[in-house]
Amino acid sequence: MQRISTPAEVSGLEDEAIRRYVERRIGEIQLDADQWTNDFGQFFIVEPGDSMGSLEEAAAWPLFQSHFTDNSPTFEWVEAYDGIYEIAYILSDSGQFIVVVVPADHRIDKALLTFCQQHATKPYSSPPQP
Repeated sequence: MQRISTPAEVSGLEDEAIRRYVERRIGEIQLDADQWTNDFGQFFIVEPGDSMGSLEEAAAWPLFQSHFTDNSPTFEWVEAYDGIYEIAYILSDSGQFIVVVVPADHRIDKALLTFCQQHATKPYSSPPQP
């Protein structure tokens, strides 16, 4: 998996569609690069071989295991775009967040893809076109 913790790290993403998606999301947050701290927000880009457990370990957050007494999900939303799923978590009232980007690729962990398919809603907008 790849972890993006600052806007400067986005240019290192090889997949053009995922890079544009992350750039768009960072732009929507409307913070200057000097205002962005490493712990404000993180994007985890899933790669073949990553599992739900390895994502939770890397994020140090119960991404897929509910910590609520009613066993409700911990994510804010799961949205499906052409070729990717976005799983968003808001961690605090200050806006601290984790976003997991899951390519809709047969090489991705089947349990993770199933989770995304079961929870995905229609996105509010489409990602930028090439």
